[in-house]
Amino acid sequence: MPMDSQQLGPYRVLQLIKRGGGGSVYVGWDERLERRVALKFIALPRPGPERQALIAECRLQASIGHHLIVQLYDIIEQRNVLVLVMEYVAGNDLQEICRRCLLDSACVLELSMDLCVALDAAHVAGIVHRDIKPANILVDMAGHIKLADFGIAMRLGSIVSTAVGGRAGTRAYTPPEQRVGAASDERADLFALGVLLQQLLPNPPAELAAVIARLTEKDSERRPACAAIVRQQLLQIHRAGNWSGAPSLATLVASCARDTDALAQPAQLQASAQASQSENTSEIWSGAAIHTRPRATWVLGALLGSLILLLLFTSGVEVRELPAPVTVALAEPRLSLPQVSTVPGPAALKKMLMRVIDNHPQLVLAPTYSGSGGAQQAAVMLELDVSCNEYVCGTRLLRLQDGVVTADQRALLPGAAELHWQQRLEQGVSILFALDGR
Repeated sequence: MPMDSQQLGPYRVLQLIKRGGGGSVYVGWDERLERRVALKFIALPRPGPERQALIAECRLQASIGHHLIVQLYDIIEQRNVLVLVMEYVAGNDLQEICRRCLLDSACVLELSMDLCVALDAAHVAGIVHRDIKPANILVDMAGHIKLADFGIAMRLGSIVSTAVGGRAGTRAYTPPEQRVGAASDERADLFALGVLLQQLLPNPPAELAAVIARLTEKDSERRPACAAIVRQQLLQIHRAGNWSGAPSLATLVASCARDTDALAQPAQLQASAQASQSENTSEIWSGAAIHTRPRATWVLGALLGSLILLLLFTSGVEVRELPAPVTVALAEPRLSLPQVSTVPGPAALKKMLMRVIDNHPQLVLAPTYSGSGGAQQAAVMLELDVSCNEYVCGTRLLRLQDGVVTADQRALLPGAAELHWQQRLEQGVSILFALDGR
């Protein structure tokens, strides 16, 4: 690229956001769609296995579409540099936020539950992140997290050498099996989540300490099976607590995060680019850092947040209380599969049902959900029967409540992807519990 140009195809390179071992990230402007983007510059290895692994990692990230995961829009190869064109998140990473303010238990539970949702989306897509840490968790100005940097992600069940395209991740957050390059599943990410919770809350409540202990078990078999289960446990702790006086995550972010959204309008972006063109371009390609001075706008953010809270409490707005959630117990799925081997097993089907229940705020998974013990502690029992032959599978979801049985039956092909099974279960649960968004 010519040294006097900051244009990268349709993208204009503007200002450095951050620089680290994984590459430099700049804010850019997409001139076709007129939107901000994040541009990450990574040194390309020479042609060979490492370069192929890097491109494969990009495909992994692009294959996930979820609102809590940073989206990868495009990749560009230029002068031995790979440029990742990504969704721009106006906010800060969790590492920067923790440097500037102390998060209380309510905020930690809030962001951890969102992180579980993001991890579950990646795991359902068959992807393990393998580098969960504060620097890879972005928090926008509304207090919503975005999981970023799938740089060392891999497919579930893969075994990756740490010598080529298989970096072991950040050691403090890495489970034992990942350090030796063994096959990793979703429980590797759950171990990192446990370490993160330990760091954010050195003296957690007893219930949360028990969850952290299970997450950080050295033996992966003793950790929770999936992120949906962990989120349900965190949700129960959050509901049991009294957080009435605690500030929300959005309020804390507004009051203590450094301002990364100063360049908000296209005109300002263009002016910034023209003002810094001569000095920035050569540094982008040489890898030198461009230091920007953060604007101290946290005071204004705190005042605005306080004003909003004051208006909410003094304006006489009527607050409608949502109906109490329904506690649901799950029976072990029953399968009848003569000569059919392409159907998810009982454990996989149970995980899907857990995710379905977890995705609906009107439903709560019972703490015990197997056999008659679960039925005694829950208002509703949910059972799943699956019967297949070589041509078709039938699913029957049964809702048992106060002696009344309601059923939903559906059909799909034996070789259908797990995503289709999950969709069928979501449809059935929505019908049985009338989850129409009311």
